[in-house]
Amino acid sequence: MMNARPFLSSWTLILACVWTHTTRAASELFAWDDFTHWGKAFHGTDDGFSYLSPWVTNSRPWKELIVSWNMEGTSSIRIEVNAYRQEKLVGNYCLGKWTLKPDGRWLRTSLDAQRTVHGHVATDTLVLKEGADVFRVQAIIQDSKSKLKLLTVSVSDEAPPFVPLPRLPILSLPVPKKSQADFPEGIDKWCSPTTTAMLLDYWATQKNRPEWRHTVPETATTVFDPGWPGTGNWPFNMAFVGSHSGLRGCVARANGPQDLVSWIEAGYPVGVSVSLALLNGEPKATPGDGHLIVVCGGTPEGKVEINDPGRAMTRVHREMDPDTFMRAWAYSAYTAYLVWPEDQSPPDWAGAHLGREHFQNSDVHGDHAPGRQTGGHPK
Repeated sequence: MMNARPFLSSWTLILACVWTHTTRAASELFAWDDFTHWGKAFHGTDDGFSYLSPWVTNSRPWKELIVSWNMEGTSSIRIEVNAYRQEKLVGNYCLGKWTLKPDGRWLRTSLDAQRTVHGHVATDTLVLKEGADVFRVQAIIQDSKSKLKLLTVSVSDEAPPFVPLPRLPILSLPVPKKSQADFPEGIDKWCSPTTTAMLLDYWATQKNRPEWRHTVPETATTVFDPGWPGTGNWPFNMAFVGSHSGLRGCVARANGPQDLVSWIEAGYPVGVSVSLALLNGEPKATPGDGHLIVVCGGTPEGKVEINDPGRAMTRVHREMDPDTFMRAWAYSAYTAYLVWPEDQSPPDWAGAHLGREHFQNSDVHGDHAPGRQTGGHPK
């Protein structure tokens, strides 16, 4: 299980398109894999540097923001966010320090203690009371030999409603089964790294890349967040995925259940964050019952096939009633772990293109982005 943080954000890539619905607030995601047009500063004799994004103004105020990143190399990265509302600063926040191999100088931790009159940091999420409409991200990297290859920012407003799940494709993706119950230290704590390890193992087999395969304890150690403390920090799990050459990983929220259907149909398993109580058929969620599972396919009867790491190995693979599954997933605002090889083009997710031939940000740089101003400082 992991900490349960119910918040909304569907995502779009590059063009930051808005999905609208009469019963659901708009949400947007901005993403970059080319930092040529970001500001860049070197740290003198420190051999480090920082990237500074343009100011980004989205179409409506948001209350929650989450950043994901992929880096190659063992260096440390520190993520900082400045947020404004109606031209007034509502805070400067750090959304985490990440390194693949911590030592005395390079730390990996979230910083939950950040709290102002405007909002606070909840592990990996900036939560504001009244919202903001402008943000800027700074990525501070301590070693010039390391490479930042992907950074995404998801902003969102309100929690989504329950949405029925269309019938999933009748297939069962061969996601290797792993159980956190195999490890006494992880029986009630390691659902997130176990899910991550299953996704890595699947792609290691599909692409014949054994170096992508990791044990559950190794994955848990590598994503552990002492600032929480625990192994359920969403961006830390995807940062570990993205540290592998040839792989990308991102925390994303679905634009609707059709996103999940499209990914499964194309052969891409998806990790999803759910309420464990709702998943098990309880009438309501309980505080702190967040849980991660892998969606593997659908049955002829219309049920959802999942790998549930919170069960004994012989019971990891199970079939779920689709309404029960969707209620459990809605509790996290349809949060997902998306993992894909860089040399493949997965289906769109919330209208976003993820393939190499599409994943460009030439239209999101400098002084403007499509449909919104991003240059300069708010006046």
